[in-house]
Amino acid sequence: MAPLPVDFTIQSQHINFSEWMSLFTLCLTPLAVHIFAGVPEPTVLIGPKPQWHDRICHLNPTSIFWRYYAITIRRSSTKRWGPADMAAANAVFWTGEVSKWDGSKEIMIMIESRKLCTRLPSGSRIPLMSASAMKTLLVTMQGIQAMYGLLKGLKLGGYALKVALPNIFLPLALAGLYRLPASLWLTEEYGYATIDSKDATIESGDASLPENLGFADTSEPLCSQKNWPVIVVKPNIFLPLALAGLYRLPASPWLTEEHGYATTDSGDASLPEKLGFADTSEPLSSLRNWLVIAVKIFFLGTIAVLCALSIYYFKPNPRITSGTASTLTINLFYTIFLFVTLVTATIYTVKGQSNTTIIPCISSTWYRIYTYFLFLFALWLLIASALETRITPCGETTYPAKLGLDHFMC
Repeated sequence: MAPLPVDFTIQSQHINFSEWMSLFTLCLTPLAVHIFAGVPEPTVLIGPKPQWHDRICHLNPTSIFWRYYAITIRRSSTKRWGPADMAAANAVFWTGEVSKWDGSKEIMIMIESRKLCTRLPSGSRIPLMSASAMKTLLVTMQGIQAMYGLLKGLKLGGYALKVALPNIFLPLALAGLYRLPASLWLTEEYGYATIDSKDATIESGDASLPENLGFADTSEPLCSQKNWPVIVVKPNIFLPLALAGLYRLPASPWLTEEHGYATTDSGDASLPEKLGFADTSEPLSSLRNWLVIAVKIFFLGTIAVLCALSIYYFKPNPRITSGTASTLTINLFYTIFLFVTLVTATIYTVKGQSNTTIIPCISSTWYRIYTYFLFLFALWLLIASALETRITPCGETTYPAKLGLDHFMC
């Protein structure tokens, strides 16, 4: 079957200001909700703070999908789950210009990261009446609307006829439905002590933070640290701690390891939960258990189905003799996004890197280029659809009136 010719027709001249505001509101709302619900505020452990070009990749829909995917896997594979675990899973840690972002399970498990926590969630799952629950409700309602439109549009290409400015970002709401499996553990009710390198103070007031992480005491004047960088990567960074080892000498006759106590494995599992932590001796079970496998199949399988659906929409509509720039652009936009998301998530899953809540390639050059490309593509989609949108008695469309297709929209 030969491809349809694509026409670009400017036909928005008769839309007045009030209608423009309404159209743009409908257009940008799904995008705003998707970002607002899916992108957390970063926790800056080490300065300097991330710049806009460090943070922009978190706005990528692929990054948001990965966050929902990884948090669901982490919860499914965790043996015991407490408020501290939920806080660490939701936090996006910035650990400096060298190591950048850290969402690994190691930072969740290690006791140092838990000493940084200044505010814990009220429980091991979100309450029903919470901001996170309201976000999930909004995302779910939009996702159901988008799914209904896409499935209904499968009949004789009806979806393509209604592609216009108000609904170009509505399919993103489908990606928002991936929030549902992780919704019980998505929260913003946490806080961590942070370091601001500009004034060398600890923003959250936890004076133990620098020592816990092995950094110089930033509460002291920087001049006393001129030979001790805040971020040390030399092999002897912990050598001064050997001096503390001399305090072992007076107590050495009475230090022993020949003892044993009942642990959480031997029956009493309540202590870690009372403290708000999971069992730190073995907090994560094997990622090969059946529940984690089911989660991976669900996320990757449905992304593959959506990718196939976006490719299907390239099929020519028997009613239409020519396409529009908007319909071509929207098909390309979502096909590229879904394909890259599927391939990237599959590769990192196969490599066993699905245990980090931040997509592993977030600081790589190719992923930044992909993010900028996706945003520029979205901008072109916005401009093209705005110029081609035409209001009809049955809704908006980008197809010219000369094709006589308006009655099919009713």
